Amino acid sequence: MRSGVKIFSVLFSSSSLFSFSQTWSDVGGGVTFTSMPSLSSIYAMATDTINNVLYVSGTFDSAGSVSGCGSIAKWNGVSWDTLLDNSNSPGAASLEIFNSELYAGRAHVEKWNGMNWTPIGTGVSWNGVQYDLCVYNGEMYTAGDFTIADGNPAKHIAKWNGTSWVAVGSGVNNWIWSLCVYNGELYAGGVFDSAGTVPINYIAKWNGTNWSSVGGGINSAVNTLCVYNGELYAGGGFPYLSKWNGTTWTVITGINSTVDYLQVFNNKLVFIGEFSTPGQSIAQCNASNASPLTNGAITVGNSLTPASDMAVFNGSLYVGGFNLMSAGIFPNAISCNNIASYSLPNSINENINSSTEINIHPNPFSTTTTIEIENANEKIKNAQFILHDILGRVAMKSEITNSKIEIKRDNLPNGIYFLRVKINDATYSEKIIITN
Repeated sequence: MRSGVKIFSVLFSSSSLFSFSQTWSDVGGGVTFTSMPSLSSIYAMATDTINNVLYVSGTFDSAGSVSGCGSIAKWNGVSWDTLLDNSNSPGAASLEIFNSELYAGRAHVEKWNGMNWTPIGTGVSWNGVQYDLCVYNGEMYTAGDFTIADGNPAKHIAKWNGTSWVAVGSGVNNWIWSLCVYNGELYAGGVFDSAGTVPINYIAKWNGTNWSSVGGGINSAVNTLCVYNGELYAGGGFPYLSKWNGTTWTVITGINSTVDYLQVFNNKLVFIGEFSTPGQSIAQCNASNASPLTNGAITVGNSLTPASDMAVFNGSLYVGGFNLMSAGIFPNAISCNNIASYSLPNSINENINSSTEINIHPNPFSTTTTIEIENANEKIKNAQFILHDILGRVAMKSEITNSKIEIKRDNLPNGIYFLRVKINDATYSEKIIITN
């Protein structure tokens, strides 16, 4: 397949920007707990980049027109499907992709192999919930409000060693909400104030052997952790959002209430919570300042909780929560059932007298593809291409110095990618598929 676009001249201005507002969309009718719709919710989401599906879990028994899905379903960008989860058991509070398989934390940790759910361990119910799953040093960790993991003592955090769940040092003395790997160490945030004998203020780090404090910690419970631009961000109670650079903490100001979840999207850090400033329950941060998200607002029948979640799938941001009813700002708001997706605008920023055509071929490709810039009336300048994966991460980036450039697959896995080409102040975007 050969794909191409022409960037045509604008006669009334030497530089113009055409754009469509960032838009919210319903996700195939959303999810519903049919017997008590007001209790419907989504707790967790996970993006499977190999099979190109988004998994969601929560309190629901139908997804779109699909009934009998229990509490876990998958979205392929067009329609919902079940995971043969007809038990109506409580939804998983945490989901994680590990070794191309889906793991779910609920009464115990389970694994989905594409056909069946199997327990990881003996299958004995734990005495608490697993609020987060995280892979660290090639091993699966789970954390939550439990003190017994698969029959073994483990204070709020445990590790799967291949044969059994074991304690992570002395653990911590209260719930853990979130886990995150940063600078080669595992960070845990929650409502605890000690890790073993080490005094802690709501956040601690594990180096594989010992627990230690993180710069004295922060002032209140941590609901969510996320790495952005080489720094670790912690959201929760006051001061709501802070970042750690490995040495010191810095508070992100301008937020007036609790932050519940963090997600990197479009090179910004997006956060949701119970705040009304700088946006209604959803906003963004560019490493130093918090600001509203364009057309960003969320309306819920109940307050968002730390169990709310976000994920990036096929270039869009997905937001799930507890009785999430609408998203967007009037007149561009949409109704939704507990999940909505947020997409960026298409935009062209073009020079006068520009009629440049950019072709990408082949697409899909397996080893190499070529970008060709044709009919360029001006010398190529300030030109580059950036390739993003479906999670928004930069997979490849290069300057463009002539009219033809070859992109080599190298070690990139199969999947959908998004290419942005900037040439003579114009921008071109295209979806690219890498396949065998």
